[in-house]
Amino acid sequence: MRQAQQKLTKTIVVEAAAGAKDYMLWDSELAGFGLRVWPSGKKTFIYKYRSNTNRQRKMTIGAFPAISVDQARRRARELAADIIKGIDPQQKKDTERRYLSVADLGKRYLSDYAAIHKKPSSVMRDENLMRMHVLPFMGSMKVAEVTNDDVYRLHQRVTVGGVKIHQAKRKDYNGKPTKPQPITANRVIALLSKMMNLAEQWGLRSQNTNPCKHIKRNKENKRERYLTPNELATVSSAMRNMVAEGRLDKTIEQSILLLIFTGCRVSEILNLRWDEVDFDNARLNFKDSKTGAKSIPIGAPALQIIADIKPTPDNDFVFVGRKEGASLTFIRKAWQRICTETGLKDVRLHDLRHTFASFGVSANMSLPIIGKLLGHTQAVTTQRYAHMMDDPQRAAADRITAHLAIAMKQSTGDDKLVRLARGQA
Repeated sequence: MRQAQQKLTKTIVVEAAAGAKDYMLWDSELAGFGLRVWPSGKKTFIYKYRSNTNRQRKMTIGAFPAISVDQARRRARELAADIIKGIDPQQKKDTERRYLSVADLGKRYLSDYAAIHKKPSSVMRDENLMRMHVLPFMGSMKVAEVTNDDVYRLHQRVTVGGVKIHQAKRKDYNGKPTKPQPITANRVIALLSKMMNLAEQWGLRSQNTNPCKHIKRNKENKRERYLTPNELATVSSAMRNMVAEGRLDKTIEQSILLLIFTGCRVSEILNLRWDEVDFDNARLNFKDSKTGAKSIPIGAPALQIIADIKPTPDNDFVFVGRKEGASLTFIRKAWQRICTETGLKDVRLHDLRHTFASFGVSANMSLPIIGKLLGHTQAVTTQRYAHMMDDPQRAAADRITAHLAIAMKQSTGDDKLVRLARGQA
């Protein structure tokens, strides 16, 4: 099944059929670059070359489609450049596999994967998880030598807490032991698992040896905290008083009110730019968000909040931060002060988004409509609010049956049924 050389493209790679034996498709554009097609249907990119000792060698670049044709071709060009410099890529790979540390892998993960495929906020979270938990425990370990037991002990270490993590760059470090962080422990293992999968893809660990496999994650309970109308009224009153007394910045009050009236994520509101506000059509046209670009309609109260804000020269953000040209950041501490003022417990800023959804459900809006307002890309995300549909449906059922009961038993003169039928009970 040997075929003539041609430039490898995605179409050619996808259409390459498996045969009784493995075979090669060689690229006509870059010498030594090819695709091996296995009888199982697996397809791997190969680079064949001669070392400076004239020894013919082959290197596996990666499997398709985990690595694209263009990515494989770029990697093959890098290998060709090494050879010109007198570097044997396979020998370099063997050395890296033997000596590369988890800290080194972390740097490559951030630069070669996270910075390309993840949003800046997600990259920052990965950096923090790595700095606070992964590197202090296994930063000096060799990637090829990390075991399942090492990962298990890391997971337990973060779950249970009580560890003093020395951060040389942090001047405010006071040596306090860490608190139990079961959810963070799960996030740490998820990050490390991705790093180890990439290590396999990059040839830094043997295939199918991810040490994070079979690590049992801690149980995570979905939060369902929604503010009641009375709690919202208390929050609104407290914020007005705090602003009047100079204990809360007006900008922070406006940003929190906009979170309540739109159901948007905190990052979406704090990073909102003036050119994303469509006053004529009452919409927010986000150029980027957790789910990508999106456009959502907003109500009159939300639009009025934005209209009351005076744009700042040389700053594109609606909510301006302290630094020149920056947006407002870190309003969680202010929210904690508001919660203390009002006596609210265990309420996050993100729960304002859930509250927006809960009011939509109470108003008999359908889940697809609520999902559109929240900017959900998948219906299953909105489905978490499905159980709340019971309350308005139950109220409607009570009123209907009350009408029926009155019609069938008018002579009873039951005032409660009358009030219920009128929606007063």
